[in-house]
Amino acid sequence: VYQPGVPSNAVQVKSDTLAKVDAQLAAFNAGGPASAIDTTGWQTQQWQRLLGGLPRQQSAARLAELDAALKLTSSKNAYVQSAWFDLAIANRYEPVIPALEEYLTRVGRNLLVTPLYRGLKAQGEWGEPIARRIFAKAKPGYHPVTVGAVTRILDPK
Repeated sequence: VYQPGVPSNAVQVKSDTLAKVDAQLAAFNAGGPASAIDTTGWQTQQWQRLLGGLPRQQSAARLAELDAALKLTSSKNAYVQSAWFDLAIANRYEPVIPALEEYLTRVGRNLLVTPLYRGLKAQGEWGEPIARRIFAKAKPGYHPVTVGAVTRILDPK
């Protein structure tokens, strides 16, 4: 309580479920095919572990392979889509832009949309116009807190 860090006697939790995800992630990151990733029965945390564990720099071909195998763009899970779009934006992956626009006009949860606007803004001349166009369309459907957060991202003072 009085010192930083985790106490030496703290219980270290090991997850067999996440270890299986990590093994598939390692195989993919080593160059294995996306089609070898078995997502049968996966819950949100497993998807987030996979998407969060991918290197932020990916080729367009590798992103297309991931999407074709795992159907990330068309996922029905808003958390999975947000994580996928975040990776796609970081790589300026154009094929997701129509789905991203649909997502950002349908989903208004601050936790899910602000990282995407932040990512678009960080992409400068490529991403900022996309972010502004989508925000102009989506803004009327957002909660005022989300409107404020996105406005601060796009127009910091």
